[in-house]
Amino acid sequence: MAMSEDKLNDKHGDIDPDKDFGLPKVEIAPIPTAEFNDKSVEVPQEAIEEEHSHTMPLQPTPDTIAQKKEDETRRSYGWVGLVLIVLAFFFTGWYYFSSQQDRSVETEPEASPVVENIAPVVPDTEPEIVPEEEEVEEFTLTEITSRGDRPRYFVVVGSFVDEDMAKDHSDALNAKGMNTFLIYPYGEIIYYRLAIGQYDTFALALEEINRVKDGYKENLWALKY
Repeated sequence: MAMSEDKLNDKHGDIDPDKDFGLPKVEIAPIPTAEFNDKSVEVPQEAIEEEHSHTMPLQPTPDTIAQKKEDETRRSYGWVGLVLIVLAFFFTGWYYFSSQQDRSVETEPEASPVVENIAPVVPDTEPEIVPEEEEVEEFTLTEITSRGDRPRYFVVVGSFVDEDMAKDHSDALNAKGMNTFLIYPYGEIIYYRLAIGQYDTFALALEEINRVKDGYKENLWALKY
């Protein structure tokens, strides 16, 4: 003990014994490497198992797999429910917005159409003048069945015993542009007289006979009736 203290004093010099708290002086020297390598170090089995538990992954058990699938199913159902809720809110908002738009369209009064006063276009060309149709004079047969208040003078072109024959000859004269008069039988006269004109005086009837007699084959004469 004395020798160790002397060596320690020789190496480190004088040391204050109060700083050593009354403990003996010990020389500290490093452990040889060869000796440490040659000695086997015993490691506790618990430390080895703990180290393997941190380094090697645990093999999943059937219960763990089933629990994991159940958790994934629940999460998928949760997402589906969330999507359905979002879609329900979306369609509800869309329906409400569409109904409001329809109501606004129904209640909005229709604007009255603006009618522009457009002046009629007057063509520059002169209107076409349509020639008036000339009235065609119709020549007809006048039937005389009785005497008038005053006597009349007729220019007779023929006497007929049959009414139809007299009217047939009248149609031919009407077609030539002459009016005709059919004097029915009267008194003791049994003939139908066909005349081409009537006049107030005998002189006028005679003048007409002289004017047109060359155009007839029949003998024209004046009848007072």
